[in-house]
Amino acid sequence: MIPRLHQTDSIGVMTRSSRARNLALTLVLVFSSVAIAGPAHAVYGDPVSVTFTASSPVVEFGGYWDFSVDLKNTACNLGECQNSLEVTVVGDNGFREKFTTDVFESERAYFSQYNLKKPLDAGSYTFTGRYIDPYPAENGEPGPMASSNQPGKLRVTPAKLAVDFRIETDEHQPTGAIANAQLTGPFIEAVEGCYGSRECHPDLSAGEWTFTIKDDTGATVQEKRVPVKGTATQFASFYWHDVPASSDFIATASFTPIGGQEGNYDIEQATEVTFSSPAPPVIDEADPAVVVPVTEEPAAPSSVPLWLVILGLGLLVLLLIAVAIFFILLRRQSAPAVDDSDEVEPPIEGDNA
Repeated sequence: MIPRLHQTDSIGVMTRSSRARNLALTLVLVFSSVAIAGPAHAVYGDPVSVTFTASSPVVEFGGYWDFSVDLKNTACNLGECQNSLEVTVVGDNGFREKFTTDVFESERAYFSQYNLKKPLDAGSYTFTGRYIDPYPAENGEPGPMASSNQPGKLRVTPAKLAVDFRIETDEHQPTGAIANAQLTGPFIEAVEGCYGSRECHPDLSAGEWTFTIKDDTGATVQEKRVPVKGTATQFASFYWHDVPASSDFIATASFTPIGGQEGNYDIEQATEVTFSSPAPPVIDEADPAVVVPVTEEPAAPSSVPLWLVILGLGLLVLLLIAVAIFFILLRRQSAPAVDDSDEVEPPIEGDNA
C-alpha cells in the first residue's frame, strides 16, 4: 500500500503541472487569435497623445499662422484609420471656436488660419485637440476619445501701421492748399498683395481721419474729420480754401479705427509738419505803366456754310423773277388801247368798175 502522504504529494504535483500547461495553452490561443484578427484598434476612452507645434508662435494681426499636430497611441496602422481631430481654440479675449481637421497617416494633422471663420484678433490663444475614434465605441457610435494634450500656443500682436502725411500749396491756385494722408506698413502691403481677396487677408478697419492745422500762435485754424469705410487701403485728403498769405502753420493728421478693431492696430500717428503759405503778388505802383501798342490784325475771312449760300442764291433768283414779272405787268397796263373803228378796210373788188 502506497503511503497516503506520497499519494497526496503526487496528486498535488500533477495538479500544479496541469495548471501550468493550461495557462500556457491559454496564452498561445490568445496570441493566435490576435494574430489572426489583425492589429488591435484604440479602445474608446484610451488616451491618445496630441502634440501641437506652431510654425510661428507670434504673429501680427492679419499675418499667416499654422500648426502641425503629432498623434501617438492611435493603435492604427499607417493609412488604415479614417480618423480626425477636433480642435478647440480659446483666447484670453473671450474667443472660443471648434473645428475638425483630418488626420493623415493616422499620426499627423495640419491646420491654419483658414480653418477659422474669421481672423484672430490681437490676443493669446490656446489650441487643444481630441482624437475622434473612427470605430464604434460601446454605444455603437464613433466619438471623441480622451486625449492627453501638449497644447499649442499662439500670440497675435497688433499690426504696426504708420501715417504718411503731406500738405502743400496748390500749384494752380496759390490761395489753396492740399492735405493728403495714408496708412503704411507690412499689413498694407499684405492686403494689397491679395488683390482684394478677404480670405487671403483681412481688410483694414473702418475709421476716421482727423486733419488739424494751427497757426504760429497755436490756435486751430482748420480741423477736418473724414470718415472712411473698411477697405484694402486707407487714404484721405481735403482741400483748404482761402489760405492766409505769408503765414506759417503746423499741420498733422491721425487715423482712429472704429467698430471694435481698435486693439488690432498699433498706429504711429503722423508727426507735425510745418507749412508756409506763399506771399501775395507785389505790384510796384511807382513804376510807370508800360503801354504796349496793340496792332490790329485784319479780320480773317469768315466762312459761310454752303447751304446758306445756296439759299441766298435761290432767294435772289426768285426776287429777280418777281421783279421781271412786275415790270411786264406794269408795261402792259401802260400801253395805249387800239380803236377798232380806225382800221382801214381793204378795197373790194368791183368798186373800180
